[in-house]
Amino acid sequence: AKQKAEEQAAKEKAEQKAQEQAAKEEAERKAQEQAAKQEAERKAEEQAAKQEAERKAQQAASQQATTSSSTSSSGNYKPFENDPSDDQQSNMSCSGQIKGNKNSKIYHVPGGAYYDRTQDNIVWFCSEADAQAAGYRESQR
Repeated sequence: AKQKAEEQAAKEKAEQKAQEQAAKEEAERKAQEQAAKQEAERKAEEQAAKQEAERKAQQAASQQATTSSSTSSSGNYKPFENDPSDDQQSNMSCSGQIKGNKNSKIYHVPGGAYYDRTQDNIVWFCSEADAQAAGYRESQR
């Protein structure tokens, strides 16, 4: 009977040890799963941050392209059109500079043969580069 009791105690001890081992393995497995889940979340956040950065970079590039396409190399390109009904120059910041004819797409420089004759449909430019960027060509006289 004593031997049976010892065997029973040893059996219970073995079962308890097996249960403890199983619990330990389960805890390790859960810890690994948690670590894997956290790693996946971290990678997803990094990917989202990377995509957001790329989107912002593309948006900035798009805005820069839009801005640079609407300005010339001098950065001052902004033609000013006269109101043909009053024949008054509306742009005083480039007064006496480059005068373009909106209909013919020809620009005239001060001192040119047709500079003073050009009175209707006038577009004013601050530089020849601005006029050329707008698609105007220089007067041949």
